[in-house]
Amino acid sequence: AYAHRNDVFYDTGTSNTLHVANGVGWYYNDNWSMGFANIYDSVNRNACDNNKGSYPSQRVCFHTGGGDLTGGYRCGDATGLNSSTSWERVFFHDG
Repeated sequence: AYAHRNDVFYDTGTSNTLHVANGVGWYYNDNWSMGFANIYDSVNRNACDNNKGSYPSQRVCFHTGGGDLTGGYRCGDATGLNSSTSWERVFFHDG
């Protein structure tokens, strides 16, 4: 998924409301979680999104706390990844 930085980090609070940008539903709060889902699905942020929905492979969620990423709960269908060492988190951005 890709969107401008301001859209990715648009504060949606701790609600299940998605901020739609570039055809993706984004959510972010610096003390709850951040991630994205297909715009045709809903999320269940508890604190990370645990909703399977119709498009489970099109979801990512990381826990946040104090403005930092504190865990990586889900990558697509794989969940419960908070302390996994089998996954690498990579972000790309343009200047």
